[in-house]
Amino acid sequence: MSYKVIPLDKISTVTREKILEEDISRHYEIRQADKDEIDLTELISLSSEVSQELELFKSTGEDKDRFEGEIAQKLHETLEKIPIEILDDPGFLAYLTFNFFWGFVYWRQREQFDAFIDDGKDGYRNYVSGTNPSRCVVLRTFLRGKLTYEATGSYELSKWSDLERSAGSFWTDEIVARGNWQLPNMLSKILEKFATDKEFSVGSEGPIRAFSLMLGRRRSSLLLHSLTDKETEKLFTDLLEET
Repeated sequence: MSYKVIPLDKISTVTREKILEEDISRHYEIRQADKDEIDLTELISLSSEVSQELELFKSTGEDKDRFEGEIAQKLHETLEKIPIEILDDPGFLAYLTFNFFWGFVYWRQREQFDAFIDDGKDGYRNYVSGTNPSRCVVLRTFLRGKLTYEATGSYELSKWSDLERSAGSFWTDEIVARGNWQLPNMLSKILEKFATDKEFSVGSEGPIRAFSLMLGRRRSSLLLHSLTDKETEKLFTDLLEET
């Protein structure tokens, strides 16, 4: 399938022009141009839904991370229909960001975009393309829905309302960035623990950070992907006791 991208070497120019509400379409490039174009009709509809829900959410004054959790299911259900080799292209994710979800992404990371315009800082780049999956807003929200569903068979634990508290840096720093998403059986247990035990908290001093670090060390010496449910349960319990 052919699809549009925004080349990564044009991200700075495109971001500045988008913030200034200029037309960015001249920067698009087409990949696999000799093939039929990918159908993004569902994305157009989803973009409209997200924009409407965002306007309603803004009036609540609630933490921005909560909104990511609320739309994670919709992003996963729509984006999973796109061939993985296209969805895995950072240029395509940049195209999605600027053309379908710009209002959401700009609102979510406003401080980084302001720092770019005011001081030329480039921290915003991680949030608009898929080069960093724990930061790219569209990709991390998609992963939040995908990983929760694959680990638990439901989207409920991607939402604050079912976690009964702020997720904060839980998804970006402890699940995606540390690679814990690659272990669905373990992720299921981490999610259930986080949802039911308020002492199992995030932050540099929180037990989740210590748990994640110890799990990472075990990954170097154990084939965690091959653990049975019983072995996963034992490892999870052992790590909790060590935390």
